[in-house]
Amino acid sequence: MKVFKTTIKLLLGIVIIVAVPVLLFLLSELLSVRDFITLKWYPLISCFIGFLLAGLVNRKTDLRLLPVLFLGQAIYKPLMYLFFPFILLLLLFAVVGLLISRSEVKKPYRLGTALLATALLGYFLFSQPLIITLEGFGTNVGTGDLVNARVIWGMSNQKPPTLPGEAFIDRDGNRVRLDEFRGEDLYITFWATWCGPCLSQKPDLAELIKSMEEENSDLIFISISIDRDTEAWHNYLNENNPPGIHLISANENRTRSNFRFDKIPLYIIANKEGLYKEVARPMWVTRSMLTDSSEIDRYIQTPIEVR
Repeated sequence: MKVFKTTIKLLLGIVIIVAVPVLLFLLSELLSVRDFITLKWYPLISCFIGFLLAGLVNRKTDLRLLPVLFLGQAIYKPLMYLFFPFILLLLLFAVVGLLISRSEVKKPYRLGTALLATALLGYFLFSQPLIITLEGFGTNVGTGDLVNARVIWGMSNQKPPTLPGEAFIDRDGNRVRLDEFRGEDLYITFWATWCGPCLSQKPDLAELIKSMEEENSDLIFISISIDRDTEAWHNYLNENNPPGIHLISANENRTRSNFRFDKIPLYIIANKEGLYKEVARPMWVTRSMLTDSSEIDRYIQTPIEVR
């Protein structure tokens, strides 16, 4: 009977750990939070709450059985957060949640780990803007300004991000980092062979590249695939021979997290210092800007307005 009760409690704990991030995501949809899935504090606070509640349910369960609860972290794979090193943060917040729930753990240890987790959560919480979309929400194609949105925090004095130091793979299997292009202006596309909108916009991108070559622009075009099927990516390149530099992500989840996107295609423009900002799709981008480095700098440095 005791074994049965323990099993039920462990299963209930796993269900709670899975349910918390799902419920928070549904709540974000109800509140119309913009790009909620890209907010790094979301999985961390979900993990902490889930393991805290699961720990309370299992507060009398043998400590040696508690690792079973970590099976619940599988929910973060479809949410694109199970990648190194972010998985270490998820483990940390899970352990903190469990420690706080255990009365046999000395109070100073529980307090110390809780303070550490709170500091880390605060860092991630305010490192990204929290924006609520309102009826009629949209993005100004030319400037990137947000229309019909409410900023909860994080947009004032926001500086443009710097290209992450992530390594990608080229067609020959070599590792390539975007910071190797420091000193050049870049127009970067994130896409995949399975993405219909990405493929439909490929002709526009090819036309843009051609027009920039005709104007003797120094702008470098880089297309980064997030395909997990490397063969499909190679086949597409061999069959279509698209212009520009082509790379593929070595870890889709890490790339999505580093560049903070959940939908593709995504287009960004980066200046010579490696600062970048989302830019309009090829058919709508201001082509005169792409021929002038100072205009690219001005665009990237201009804060996004919300109204």
